[in-house]
Amino acid sequence: MLWYSNVTRKSRKNDLVQQVIEDFNKWCHKNKLIVNINKTSIIDFRNRSRSISNTISTTATVKYLGIVMDTNLRWTSQIDEVVKKLNKSFFAIMTLKNYLNNNSLLSVYYALVHSALNYNIIAWGQSTELNRLFLAQKCIIRLMFNLRNIHSCRETFKKQGILTVTSIYLYKLLTNFHAHKRMHRTHTQIHGHDTRGKDSFYEPKPNYAFYKRSPMFAGTHMYNLLPEKLKACKSLGIFRRETRKFLIRNCFYTIDE
Repeated sequence: MLWYSNVTRKSRKNDLVQQVIEDFNKWCHKNKLIVNINKTSIIDFRNRSRSISNTISTTATVKYLGIVMDTNLRWTSQIDEVVKKLNKSFFAIMTLKNYLNNNSLLSVYYALVHSALNYNIIAWGQSTELNRLFLAQKCIIRLMFNLRNIHSCRETFKKQGILTVTSIYLYKLLTNFHAHKRMHRTHTQIHGHDTRGKDSFYEPKPNYAFYKRSPMFAGTHMYNLLPEKLKACKSLGIFRRETRKFLIRNCFYTIDE
């Protein structure tokens, strides 16, 4: 993947992209490699996409390392892909349910459902369409534990120790922040003196709602909301274990909870 920063003038952007492509082709040729143009695409992350190269086609979506990115980073296509996986998992579990006990069925759940929800969710977990995945997840839980549609799944999630898709996202977000929190500054470090919430990490004021959904901002914001006991964990392993327990106890259905 090649990345270039925002360039305002269209002509300048086109020239820059063409230069990058030419330089990359030269590098490949020097290292006895060939660029497969048919499998190479350009995606322009902006509100209005436009063609910026005569050599490589511009696309509205691209699949990279197993996730589908779109020009607006709304992750609609990625959610579509995961929903398809969950639907297939539903029918697989429905078939196996007659032959497996609950423990074995849970192993199938983690292999098929949890793995699909967990993969790179830190990037797309703030999608406004995440509820589609949660509905599919609840359908699978109801199937596994014989729950009727009128019954809530919340207690089953807690009893079985299963994270909701929202909690999976929060777990990945929080553990990632805790592992790298030395890279972030507290309010005291920013202001040079004690303030209210002095030990909380500084949250930049976003100009756009889009930035609020970014892992950098969301990670800081969510981490500041954690109980002090959790934030005081010295070991990453202990933090992961205790955070998982915390998320299972609270069983978050939405980020706003």
